[in-house]
Amino acid sequence: MQQPISSIIYCRTLIGSHSPNHYPFKLLKEYNIVTDKKSLKEFREFRQRMNQKIYDSGHLGIKRFFTLDTKAYAEGAIPVPMKELMGLVASMVLRCDDCISYHIVQGVIEGVSDEQFWEAFNIALVVGGSIVIPHLRRAVDTLEECRVLEEENPDELKLQSGNNPYSDH
Repeated sequence: MQQPISSIIYCRTLIGSHSPNHYPFKLLKEYNIVTDKKSLKEFREFRQRMNQKIYDSGHLGIKRFFTLDTKAYAEGAIPVPMKELMGLVASMVLRCDDCISYHIVQGVIEGVSDEQFWEAFNIALVVGGSIVIPHLRRAVDTLEECRVLEEENPDELKLQSGNNPYSDH
């Protein structure tokens, strides 16, 4: 299995400056944040563990939201694979890597073709703009990982879906 991809993100905290001798903003701090892309297995295990803790909290509103989310992606007038592609595009535009991974896994399980994924990636890029590009890179990596699992170990891929009512993204 391949190692997680690491990337460095530079974050700057800026404040306004009212002095005529300074730029409109001055740098307060610069942080180096290293992020690691989790393997699909790590992603699933973390999601399931945290979702169980969330469920165990007993909060009715949160349980209702999870149920609403699950039902939104159930079969209806729009086929499930299309709903997963819609969720993928929205997740890419909103820049939610966990959600992107979730919808790619679900899409692969539901039979979404690579051509369909690439069209969805293109729509996300057009709607979201260049800020989507880093998420597109991770999405392509996740799709490749799913395709390898689909070929080598389809049962492991199905495990990634976490088919239970509290495995929402």
